[in-house]
Amino acid sequence: MKCSMSRPTLLLLAALSTGLGCGDENSPLAAGNSLATCGEPTSIIEGDFYIRSMADLRGFAPTDSECFRVEGNLHILTIDGLRDLALLAGLTEVSGRLSIGMNPDLKSLAALGSRRRVDGPLSLFNNPSLASLEGLHNVVHVGGVGVGSNERLTSLEGLQNVVHVGGGVSVSHNERLLDLAGLRNLSTVGWLGVSGNPKLTTLADLKRLSSVADGLGILSNEALVDLDGLQRITETGNTVTIAGNPALRSLTGLDALIRVGGSFVLRENASLNDLHGLESLARVDWALAIMDNPSLSRLNGLNSLVEIRHSVMIRNNTSLPQAEIDGLTERLVLAGFSGTTEVVGNLAE
Repeated sequence: MKCSMSRPTLLLLAALSTGLGCGDENSPLAAGNSLATCGEPTSIIEGDFYIRSMADLRGFAPTDSECFRVEGNLHILTIDGLRDLALLAGLTEVSGRLSIGMNPDLKSLAALGSRRRVDGPLSLFNNPSLASLEGLHNVVHVGGVGVGSNERLTSLEGLQNVVHVGGGVSVSHNERLLDLAGLRNLSTVGWLGVSGNPKLTTLADLKRLSSVADGLGILSNEALVDLDGLQRITETGNTVTIAGNPALRSLTGLDALIRVGGSFVLRENASLNDLHGLESLARVDWALAIMDNPSLSRLNGLNSLVEIRHSVMIRNNTSLPQAEIDGLTERLVLAGFSGTTEVVGNLAE
């Protein structure tokens, strides 16, 4: 265990500006939740901590059910025999990153019911026995969310009170994940990545998401059939990539998207036949890349696109007629496009 300072200094903390203590009976977050037992933290532990054994964990946590805050980063990693986080039941806040990963026996986060905020990223990865995120239900503020490679995880329930995420949200390589219902109240994110979740069929639970300050990536989700759930997003601050989703048949869900702040990349979506769903897209700030979509035969959804600043690449879409490509490029040139164009490997006429 590594830390920059010694054991805790006891400090009384002022009430949170939200006024929602996890022990507040009037708080909607605490209602009916017996795990929410902490009021304001009575101590602070300062430093960056790497907890790698049960002995480390016992030595780290305050005794006597004391409620505490960590000023710094907390990493709980590679602990054999760790089945729950009962020793952290008094943890209410982490000012930096909280990582819980590579713990082969961890089955429950329920003891974290007192936690309200993680100012840095929250990372949950490679916990093969973890089947639920219940225990995170009182977290209302988090700097970022990463949930990856948790083999038994079927749901993100537990994150349902997270509304705003200043950094990114990444949900990746969770083999049994069925939906994103735990993110149903998510409204704003820095960036969003959903990738490599083979049983995920829908993004519909993201229907409240309206602001993506940076980029958006939907990658390699084998069962995903459309993008329904993204319909409140009108622009992104950086690149949008839709790639490697073999069952994706429609871009419906991007109907409100007007501007992409970086590039728009559409690649290796084997079942995609047309671009219906992009009818509102008018501006791509960098490049348009449509590549290796073997069923794509029409560019009909791009009729509103009039501005691309850098380049257009349409390559190896073996069902896409040249006439469709000519219609798009001619319209862009008439609108003032002067960048580079690469067209190769599409349907020969």
